[in-house]
Amino acid sequence: MFELKDHDGLGRLGVLTVNEKSIKTPNLAVVVNPNELSIPPKEMMKDFGVDLIITNAYIIKNSKKAEKIERKGLHDFFNFPGLIYTDSGTYQMYSQGNALITNKETLDYQEKLGSDIHTPLDLFTTPSDNKKIARFKLEETVKRIKEVKTKNYSAPIQGGSYLELRKEACKKVSKLPATVYPIGGIVPYMINYNFKQLVKVIIECKNHLPLNTPVHAFGAGHPMVFSLLTYAGIDLFDSASYALYARNGKYVTETGTKKAEHLTSLPCTCPVCTSHKPRELRKFKYLVRHNLHALMREVRVIRQAIQEDKLFELVYSRAMSHPNIYYALRWLLKNKELIARHDPVRKRSALFWTGGLSDERPEIYYAMKQVKSLGFRKVPRPLKLVYPFGQSLGWSVNYSKKKYDDLGKLRLIADYQFGKGAGKKLIPKSVRIIKTRNQRLHQVYLDDELLFVVRARDGYCSLHSAGAERIKKYLKKVEAPEEFKKFYLKGRDVFAKHVVKCDDGIKPRMEAGVFVDKKLVAVGEALLSSQEMMGFNWGTAVKIREAIS
Repeated sequence: MFELKDHDGLGRLGVLTVNEKSIKTPNLAVVVNPNELSIPPKEMMKDFGVDLIITNAYIIKNSKKAEKIERKGLHDFFNFPGLIYTDSGTYQMYSQGNALITNKETLDYQEKLGSDIHTPLDLFTTPSDNKKIARFKLEETVKRIKEVKTKNYSAPIQGGSYLELRKEACKKVSKLPATVYPIGGIVPYMINYNFKQLVKVIIECKNHLPLNTPVHAFGAGHPMVFSLLTYAGIDLFDSASYALYARNGKYVTETGTKKAEHLTSLPCTCPVCTSHKPRELRKFKYLVRHNLHALMREVRVIRQAIQEDKLFELVYSRAMSHPNIYYALRWLLKNKELIARHDPVRKRSALFWTGGLSDERPEIYYAMKQVKSLGFRKVPRPLKLVYPFGQSLGWSVNYSKKKYDDLGKLRLIADYQFGKGAGKKLIPKSVRIIKTRNQRLHQVYLDDELLFVVRARDGYCSLHSAGAERIKKYLKKVEAPEEFKKFYLKGRDVFAKHVVKCDDGIKPRMEAGVFVDKKLVAVGEALLSSQEMMGFNWGTAVKIREAIS
């Protein structure tokens, strides 16, 4: 079960529940090798906040500890109550040039080990594979996925550097009830810092995968790219880099790696760095722990950035650390239409215009598209009250000089929010406009009925029942079943699994009308986009503000 909680760009806050164990996303599956437990999983959970680990069935099967692990099961052996995800060993067999286990053997073995999410033996596709080979590996991988008999499994997406094959793979695996969709064959892009091609592959997959399932960037393990990939729609990462870098004397930061031997000051406040001197960080036991702290910290920073609607600012700051991340972000922003489709219509934080790629932000794209739809070449001055125009810093907006009275301002805001013509329908001349002590437009009444409130934070109209009734033909519609009408009339929210149909173009935090048998029964705030409402079976689609009897 996967439930969406919040959005920013294509980044998502969610909760993945498997076998009654729940984790937040985005999340990092920390790679654990039973032969080399540099940090015990129990310590990972207690001291680092790790609640998801991934281990390799192929390595375990060939381990001296195999019998003990098989007898105890993974959870008991690792003393880890969180989620355990098993990989099949595809990459190890690819790198060794041998196929020493069959698909059925690895799937049966993973079930025997008792992991929570199983992975079939996909065929690793390299960027150098020609199209014929890439297609064969894709088709064989899909065939192997279909052999999975267990409930919770991942469905790897292959196709190499051929985007049309990635599309084909996504369409095939999306018909299967997988728990996770890992995008495979991307490690070479990571190794070669080819982040632009990596993002191209991810966006192609996001365009053709169901929205109701987490997407995993298989092998993406450096924190410098976590925020970029999250903004592109990735929900899960996995990494052994914390240990691999430590073995090579590398100190991980969110902007790259440093040689531990060159450190004279520690640019980190994790428990390891605050209790040891730079020279001590050369020891593996300290360096490996710092590195894991660095990875987990970046995951938490990303979650908080999504919560604050500051993910773009975070990605942009990380892009300044490496030109290839910058170029990847620049290409990603060419997909403004896709990003804007799921990006909230209004944000909790001001938009910071910092030059460079700021003009390409989906928030600005959507806002200017709305202005043009009203027939304006310049931005009407009343929109200075509305996000993102009035809630931005550094953005130079070309406003028109035309002046408006209060009625004109409100009508223009309503047109911008609901569509051309909505303003006059919602706000007749006889309305009573209430202002705050600071003369800010606040409430609008018709006779004694409250039509809407102008939100102080973002300038948008927050409709009440009388206002919603007046412009119901302009409202984005969410249709729900008759059997749940009584709950909506009591102010209960609309769950995604109950949405029968909805209008295109609904964005998170947009005003939406709930209709039953073509009659408006409630008004509220959409928490999901149109595609998400139709795709998800869990979570709230519309948070109802007021019922309409």
